[in-house]
Amino acid sequence: MSRRFKQCPGVILPLIVLLMMLAAAWPVIYTRTAHAKDYQMTESQITAQLVADGSLQVSEARTFAFEGDYSYVYWDLEHDGQAAPLISGATWAQDGGDPTRLSDADSATDRNEFFEVEERGSTTRVTLHHRASDTQVCYTLSYTLPAGAVERHEDAAQLYWKAVGDGWDLELGALRVTVLPPEGSALTKADVRAWAHGPLWGNVAIANDGTVTLTVDSLPAQTFVEVRALYPADAFATAPLVDGLIEPTVLAEEQQLADEANAERAAARDAQAREEARERRIFWIVTVVGAVFSVGTAAGLWLMFRKYGREYRVAPAYVGKYWREDPRPDLSPAVIGAMMRMGRVETRDMTACLMSLTDSGAVRMQQVDIPQTGLFGREKKPKRELLFSRVSGAAIVDDVDAAAADFLFAAAREYALPDGTLRAFTFDDLKDYAQDHPNRYVEDFKDWKRTAGAAAEARGFIDTTSKTMKVFAFALCVLPLLAMMATFTVGSIVVFVLSLVSLVACALFAAAMNRRTREGAELYAYYKGLRNYLRDFSRLNEAPPTSVIIWRRFLVLATVFGIADEVARQLKVTLPQVVNDPAFGPSWWWFYGGIYHHAPATMFNTALASAHSAAAAEIAKTASSSSSSGGGFGGGFTGGGGGGFGGGGGGAG
Repeated sequence: MSRRFKQCPGVILPLIVLLMMLAAAWPVIYTRTAHAKDYQMTESQITAQLVADGSLQVSEARTFAFEGDYSYVYWDLEHDGQAAPLISGATWAQDGGDPTRLSDADSATDRNEFFEVEERGSTTRVTLHHRASDTQVCYTLSYTLPAGAVERHEDAAQLYWKAVGDGWDLELGALRVTVLPPEGSALTKADVRAWAHGPLWGNVAIANDGTVTLTVDSLPAQTFVEVRALYPADAFATAPLVDGLIEPTVLAEEQQLADEANAERAAARDAQAREEARERRIFWIVTVVGAVFSVGTAAGLWLMFRKYGREYRVAPAYVGKYWREDPRPDLSPAVIGAMMRMGRVETRDMTACLMSLTDSGAVRMQQVDIPQTGLFGREKKPKRELLFSRVSGAAIVDDVDAAAADFLFAAAREYALPDGTLRAFTFDDLKDYAQDHPNRYVEDFKDWKRTAGAAAEARGFIDTTSKTMKVFAFALCVLPLLAMMATFTVGSIVVFVLSLVSLVACALFAAAMNRRTREGAELYAYYKGLRNYLRDFSRLNEAPPTSVIIWRRFLVLATVFGIADEVARQLKVTLPQVVNDPAFGPSWWWFYGGIYHHAPATMFNTALASAHSAAAAEIAKTASSSSSSGGGFGGGFTGGGGGGFGGGGGGAG
């Protein structure tokens, strides 16, 4: 049993491969990241001072976090149906430092730091020119909304102001809007009623002195926030008088909006409660079912393993530990690797296929000097490369080897050599091809591995019934897993331990549910004996074979077995006559000599690089937000409205 579990993929090797891939991809990642340009708004604080004549003095402080180089930010202030705002000034403060005032465009002496105002119909664009790079800057814009911002009616004065418009294309971070009552008005909390429109998780509050405050933890992009407030009419004694009563209309409209918002919150809370009740019922059911079937599932998988997963016991013809020849020289190295690893194909099998192709003469391997050109067309020292090219007229009999050649030569390009043009590839070409076409490279490599695995099955080496039962066995692991998950709700230690033990047992049996056919088991026994021999031949009290052809095949098989470097070291000491034979040179290059100092498997691994992206969903905040107040005495935001003047948006560049 222990031998079977050793064949299951481990954790350390994939982690090492992942680190190698990240190291190989780091130059690309670093280059792309270093030139990235982006910004976000982390905080917005807007303060509005009401004036007795009905005007509004506004100061907007927005903090931008820049990545990359920026030279300006801008505000778009909408004033549809109202007089244009009067811009009074702008400042910037970097990383919490003291603010620096910007001059207007007409009086600025530094053309890198000033602000300019441009009227665009119903929008006023204010651009703050200031250079910033990879830093955090707080920009403050001050302006006045002329008289008419507050409408004074006979019974009350109304402020209906869109503090933030829906023209911002990025999240505005934490938002705080403060509306101060007119100076000297001596208002109290009882004199003011206020509402806010925007995201339902915002809040509006009224202080004892009549100050209205709107807060939103995180304001999404393209989301407006507006405040509507009623004040005593005499607080704006010098504002123009508008005929008619305003208070009944405002209270009726806001009550309707509050009812709609509260109904939406209630519906969200009801839906959340129903979902929680449903999940509890599911957990309880799974817990009971899991407790009943956990032991039965483990026992059933044990019986299933004995029938479909346990390797056939075969008695090889040889006696002892070693076998000294290749039992199936007609097989592709990748098929042998798939048979040895229960259908799993690895990168080193591709290396072995390329070695086999060069040994058979289907692929030619040659060292050439590639001309290099420096600056201004000056010739540089030629670069010595190892070229792999197809041999015209040489047939590749095995389908897996042919598929390997097709995969490799997808990276081939034209090389101008002294005796003509040659279509070939180098290890650098493979790496470049993988980086230029990562998706195609990965998919083609996966297709080749599937081809090799399917070939091992088609030749009757892998028990396909065992593979089907493996999938079924892993599916059965869901039962104890669900039971274990349910115990987090139930709180039963006994059920948790029982489910955990059953889950581990089921996972082990399912992972080991691999076996070869009787023919495959017998062939595996021979190749295992050959692997033992190649690992120990220099230590045996016998003369090893001296045939170059045999050792060329043995090195290919040693690559599949993962012991090629060890075999090459022994061969160098034990059989120098084989190593020094010119016919053995191409095979020997893969381990000693040539123009590279690393094994080809390493060169292959560095060519694999791919990038993945992920997306995250925003957490729903509606169900836990505060209730809206139809009376205007504070509470949560409503979703309606949109009738307040002002708003707009902005950005940076």
